[in-house]
Amino acid sequence: MTIKISNTQLKRALNITKRKQTVNGKQQAQVESCVLLCDGDIARITSLTRDLTGLTEVVADVEGTSNIPIPDIDRVLGILSLHSENLTITWEHQSNKLRFKSA
Repeated sequence: MTIKISNTQLKRALNITKRKQTVNGKQQAQVESCVLLCDGDIARITSLTRDLTGLTEVVADVEGTSNIPIPDIDRVLGILSLHSENLTITWEHQSNKLRFKSA
């Protein structure tokens, strides 16, 4: 399952999804993982916060149809910083691998 998405849009969507909060002077994410639901030209991330009090939906433009799990938002944001703008993401369900490619 493969999609094409803008690196900038994906970073924006993941940062919004994370929903940082400050607890005892330290920042932490309210959401640590999510699923990217891609349906042709729209990608949606629907997430539930850690304390189950907030539901958020973020939308981005995408090419392709797939459901791609994002197991660790911070790790994926680190990976995205190494890639160029046009990004291809592949979810290999059988091997349970998430692959990122750019130019």
